[in-house]
Amino acid sequence: MIIWITGITASGKSTLSLMLYNELKKNKKLNVLRLDGDELRNKKNFFKGHDLDTRWKNLEIIVNLIKEELIKYDIFIVATVSHVQEMRQFARNNLDNFHEIYLSCDSNICENRDYKGLYNKAKLLDANDSEMFPGVTVPYEISKKPELIIDTGNTSISLSFKKLLSYVNKIGN
Repeated sequence: MIIWITGITASGKSTLSLMLYNELKKNKKLNVLRLDGDELRNKKNFFKGHDLDTRWKNLEIIVNLIKEELIKYDIFIVATVSHVQEMRQFARNNLDNFHEIYLSCDSNICENRDYKGLYNKAKLLDANDSEMFPGVTVPYEISKKPELIIDTGNTSISLSFKKLLSYVNKIGN
């Protein structure tokens, strides 16, 4: 099972994916792997940067990594912006049992949550800069039919997690 959590920066992807990972790891029969875009970017096989080409390369690495590790793991939790609909469709087309979880959150709320200061940095980007920041310099393309939408802008983290866990438990049974 692939749980693909997507949304703009500071919408709750890393937080919810870690909460889900920790909860699922309690079941000793399940092998779970969590792949977080921010963390992966610092690994040696991944590319640094936020331009579209680099984002595509990293997406392909994630998809190939999941394919290679399918034998070892029951559940993959992926937390990545993957802001272009075509990116998520690529992952869906190449991975079985794919479930897209879209975290809907207004960019103003996300900016207020942004402890890394990424929104402020994004506002300083030149229009000709190849680096992109979905929700600020380029739009986030909302999927037409994600399996689950969680409004993390108007829902507490605990209730958002309950919705996510309920969905995963429902599809896992």
